[in-house]
Amino acid sequence: MKIQPHAPFELLLGIEIEEKGSGEALIKMPYQKRLTNPMGAIHGGAIASLADTAMAIAAKSTLSPNVNCYTAKFQIRYKSQAKNGIIWAKAKVKENRKRLIYMEATVTNESGETLALADAVFMVTNE
Repeated sequence: MKIQPHAPFELLLGIEIEEKGSGEALIKMPYQKRLTNPMGAIHGGAIASLADTAMAIAAKSTLSPNVNCYTAKFQIRYKSQAKNGIIWAKAKVKENRKRLIYMEATVTNESGETLALADAVFMVTNE
């Protein structure tokens, strides 16, 4: 089930939400020339944003509608470059505590090659 993103930054990156719920999310972003580094590969910042967005969507899927969360800590390890096609991010909750949600995400290309591995801690807030 495709779900349209509503955040302006997600729209800027061309992110589409493919699946979300039960502490998991699968999203994608197309290769766009405007998101590349000088070598023609997708900029690491765009890949990090894709991973962070996937983790935020997955984390939020575990919370009540009036409860929010934000990224408190984020780490990414790049494995390969993306020079074309669709880039996918799959995220899931590793551990959900009362105020902290521990997350992980894998970013891949269309061939399933791992481009990056990320993990994060999200802070839960009632604001």
